[in-house]
Amino acid sequence: MNYDELASQINQVIAKAAPSRRHQFAESALATLLNSPELEEIDSSGELNEAGLAAFHEARAKFRTATSETVLVWVESIDSGSLCEGNMQPELLWALIALEGWSKFLAGNVSGVESIAEQLIDAADYIEPMPPDDALASAEVAAVYERIISALNSAV
Repeated sequence: MNYDELASQINQVIAKAAPSRRHQFAESALATLLNSPELEEIDSSGELNEAGLAAFHEARAKFRTATSETVLVWVESIDSGSLCEGNMQPELLWALIALEGWSKFLAGNVSGVESIAEQLIDAADYIEPMPPDDALASAEVAAVYERIISALNSAV
């Protein structure tokens, strides 16, 4: 199964999942991405200006109760606060894209959950790259894929 087939299969499971499972999965996955150990040093990394850092910390602490609009404000503040000129730390980029997905999901768009799942797969691929023709040959990608499928298929 190549990357596109993997993504398609995940998207099919997301589409069929109960709304409560999608919400639980998206919330848990976003928390994982926002709390990546690599982002623990974000304050001293030089990645973000003061406003971007403030937005990142607020998003990390309050995303579960935020509105779609509030999440978009955070995303814009983080993105405009980047000091990396198109070379953002991968973990921060995945978290930022996942926050955008969360905003879409909160606004009623299931594609936001797909985006969050994609960021989990991309993070796993970064740790242990997958061969182009067999995404699941990467043990890291296979483990994340199984967690995604399991979380979305679990009984409520």
